[in-house]
Amino acid sequence: MNEGPAMGSGGNAGAAPIMQAARVSKSYRGVAALSDVSINIYCGEIYGIAGLNGAGKSTLLSVLAGAAKPDSGKVLHRGADIRSSRRALRVGYVPQEIALFPDLTVRDNLKFWAAAASARPSKGQIAEAAEASGLSGALGRRVSALSGGMKRRANIASALVARPDVLIMDEPTAGLDAKNRRDIIGFIMRLAGAPRAEGGGAMTVVYTSHQAGELEYVSDRILLLHRGRAIFEGAPGDAARNLAGSLGWGGAAGAGGAAGPGETGGATGAGGAAEAAMAAGQGCAPSQGCAPGQGSAAGPGETGWAKSIDDVLYILGGMEEGEQGAIAKK
Repeated sequence: MNEGPAMGSGGNAGAAPIMQAARVSKSYRGVAALSDVSINIYCGEIYGIAGLNGAGKSTLLSVLAGAAKPDSGKVLHRGADIRSSRRALRVGYVPQEIALFPDLTVRDNLKFWAAAASARPSKGQIAEAAEASGLSGALGRRVSALSGGMKRRANIASALVARPDVLIMDEPTAGLDAKNRRDIIGFIMRLAGAPRAEGGGAMTVVYTSHQAGELEYVSDRILLLHRGRAIFEGAPGDAARNLAGSLGWGGAAGAGGAAGPGETGGATGAGGAAEAAMAAGQGCAPSQGCAPGQGSAAGPGETGWAKSIDDVLYILGGMEEGEQGAIAKK
């Protein structure tokens, strides 16, 4: 039985979630992409989703957006099942790929995607989405003539034009240079919590990125997925501390004894042996600027060197490499 992810601080105590996943599972050709995932997302927050490649991030976003049907479990939006409710689903989805017609203007793309969402946008709504995305001067331009950063903005505007109260974004900064990435991040942070013209409440953003530092900077709370399972949900700064015992590094309390120099503690978790958890780095954190093989492991009574989401992902990656190496030796 799934006991749920480790919990950190954050969330709106006492408030009803604007969106929930309840024991959601999804497989492709017999391979589990999501396994019994349950999460709560609250109005006005930026909810980041982190994980290694293949952890299930994009699959979860597709299920939350209603673009993919779960094999079991359900997704609720404002308390109603998104698969059976007759109420209009006010959720915008921004895929990683640029989902625009290159030969059409930005304005015509916005009209098309609004119609696909069963919305009939007024000129004011189109102007509002363009202004929010920094595209007011580009509505008449063909998408093919836009820069990469402007295409990303237009991709987001196409989801905003129907005035959703939840905006789901899959890798919105992928492939951008540093300036455009920072511009998009700032734009996302301005969107979250902004009052909506319809339905009341504030905009909620659900967001994933391969840049762990970006997620920590942007997100109010994060979900950490590993092999399709939710292993942590809470404030970004709580992840390393809350996962130390369950993943078996650093001799955290309850993990079967404190780790000595070069040891990783007594617990096992997340589908791998504890001794593999720090094999790749021997206790050296990416956040400390160390290369693999440098640094020293946690001493007795310490909780390990993991301080950031990037460190946690580094450890999880090391666990997977350790397991693959063990299988290869058999």
